[in-house]
Amino acid sequence: MKKTVTYVEMTDRAQLVPGTPVPGMALVPVEGDLSPLPGLMARIGGPYQWRSARRSPQEWTE
Repeated sequence: MKKTVTYVEMTDRAQLVPGTPVPGMALVPVEGDLSPLPGLMARIGGPYQWRSARRSPQEWTE
């Protein structure tokens, strides 16, 4: 069995192309207790080897 792994990497800020805004959706800063976040990211991203899934709790608040 052959397995192909593809990675996407942005090496320059100029490569960032903003997407089309979605009506009624906004990203806002979250304040308060973020302690559930690392566990959530580990459960979601762990199987996909997301680097963010391996961050320590201290890294989430930096």
